[in-house]
Amino acid sequence: MPIVRPCDDTDQIELGDILAYLDDIKIDARDEAAMLEAAPMLKKLANNRTFVADLALKELKERKNLDSIDNNYTPQTIMLTKADRGYFMRANFWPSENDHILRASGPKAFFYHAPHDHNFNFLTVGYMGPGYRSNYYEYDYGAVEGFAGEPVALRFVEHSALSQGKVMLYRAFRDVHDQQPGDAMSMSINIMENSMRGNFMDQYSFDTDHGCVDGILNRIGATALLPMLAVSGGDDAQDFLTETSRSHRSGRVRCIATDALAAVQSSAAASIEVHRRGAANADPQVRGHCLKRIAVLEPLLA
Repeated sequence: MPIVRPCDDTDQIELGDILAYLDDIKIDARDEAAMLEAAPMLKKLANNRTFVADLALKELKERKNLDSIDNNYTPQTIMLTKADRGYFMRANFWPSENDHILRASGPKAFFYHAPHDHNFNFLTVGYMGPGYRSNYYEYDYGAVEGFAGEPVALRFVEHSALSQGKVMLYRAFRDVHDQQPGDAMSMSINIMENSMRGNFMDQYSFDTDHGCVDGILNRIGATALLPMLAVSGGDDAQDFLTETSRSHRSGRVRCIATDALAAVQSSAAASIEVHRRGAANADPQVRGHCLKRIAVLEPLLA
């Protein structure tokens, strides 16, 4: 489960103080030890009981950022910094089942009852309220190939809440949590890793009842173009897709390129042949994905 970092300091600081600290030490948010060293400062910020409200009030009074393209506020998240460093900070709201926003938007909007890991580290502190609850698990990321339905050895650790003042480090590619609403509206403050590995290494959702991968959560922007190339591109596009399906450094991109090629074939047999080539790929994620697709397509030949 995430590492709990006890912090009993009662001093309080401003947002600018922790930003100056993080920039001064040049924090590498990919480094778990470095993130844990920042825990006392995050706790001191959480001891400041008014800074989030003061920030929100300032923005509402000035109105200069509310309609700008740089405004990344959402109903759940207030960005406390821009995402222009190797880290960023945010405040997240966590409604209870009694709050209207949860009843109106549904639990999926807040990632409740959706077990998942993270492809980035983040340090969090309970800032307000009793906190969301979680069932916590651990798993071996390196042992997972990454296709939906793949069995995964999830080890249940505990059920606990992110209570006010509690500081935890969620470790990339290790900690899995199944979040559930707390007893009242809550808020957390996070220091988030902002690195390239989040763009290329997959984040998974899990089916904890059956102990398997349920899907892939993170988006890779370029993949939206691959099916378009398959449909509308010429020979150069087909060659590009073929090479991408064979050797792209991301197994997930290889899978999508393979699916795009298979989708434009003239018959189920030809689509199966594309996936058979993928089933011989060096990447285990591609092999598992293609074998699953073959199993779906082969009955169509009967």
